[in-house]
Amino acid sequence: MGRRRRLQGLLAASLYDDLSKAERRVLDAYLEKQPKLRAQREDLACFVQTIQESSPPQLDLDLLSGIRARLAAQASERRRILWRWGLSAGAGVAFVVLLAGAYNAAVPDPNRSKVRPFVADSEDGSSPVRSLLTQATAMTADHNYTGAYRCLKEAVAHSPKDKWAAEAQLRLARLVFEDLHWYREADTCYETLFREYGDRLKHIAEVVERRDLLAEAREDGYASLNALDAARQRSGDPLAKLEKVIAAYPGKIVASLAAEDMARVVLEQSEENGRSPLWAMEQARDRCEDPVAVAELNYELARRYWQEDSEKARGLFREVESDTNAVVAQRERARNALYRLESTLGEKASASD
Repeated sequence: MGRRRRLQGLLAASLYDDLSKAERRVLDAYLEKQPKLRAQREDLACFVQTIQESSPPQLDLDLLSGIRARLAAQASERRRILWRWGLSAGAGVAFVVLLAGAYNAAVPDPNRSKVRPFVADSEDGSSPVRSLLTQATAMTADHNYTGAYRCLKEAVAHSPKDKWAAEAQLRLARLVFEDLHWYREADTCYETLFREYGDRLKHIAEVVERRDLLAEAREDGYASLNALDAARQRSGDPLAKLEKVIAAYPGKIVASLAAEDMARVVLEQSEENGRSPLWAMEQARDRCEDPVAVAELNYELARRYWQEDSEKARGLFREVESDTNAVVAQRERARNALYRLESTLGEKASASD
């Protein structure tokens, strides 16, 4: 476990060219044996380039403000990289923040012991919440998610006004959602995040999207999210299991997530390199047997074609709108999207005249 943590730290530090010659040799030797990891490291380097300033970031400071600004400026390249990694934009931010934590864990700090107890005010004047964040990062890297959960809960409970409290609450929400899959708790965490720190974090897409997803799942007791988790277990036929989730929850956010997962599975199974996510989603749709799932994937395809091929998007929206096998919610959603699309095209036509 220690070796894996060290390699994580070296990988993180390499993204900022902060390795000694000896450390570089260790990492290069490892990457030489792992071509897939080497390619992923190159993608991560591109991703970090989109979020860092011209000089390497100070990894002991809050990364969120810089990350948000650079993500907005480099959206196109980010989508390409995140798709290859199978991450949402919010998850991409979380991963880079986690790498920063791995970097900090890999660099010895004589003033930091392995475990520092929570105190109201540290003797050196540093933030007690930051200390707990460091502990939580190490625990997460060791897959000690419940320990990290306790650290983060303690941080937000005792110092809600600390300058690091918003980061602690965000990390807590991500942990219970992504690693522990405690969706009722995650629902509470994201609501708290939005209520207490919304002025700082409400423009992060992840916060808004997960809050909406969890509010929707609340209506069925989070059964939809549990069903999606079960379908994501790649045993058996993952495409068939994901199709069942879509058919069970049409028109819901969870159905959209299942459709994206189907496309990722198709890409993983494809023997041809360079295939696009749109191609993969079309292939996933063509493999569906349930007409409700077909309608859902047509809607998702239309959304993705909106910017690059409006006529194709229009045709797909119309297909869903007129599909008698689609449920009412799917047809209504397609009708509304079609109206917005045609309004947008009409405005563009008027502006060009």
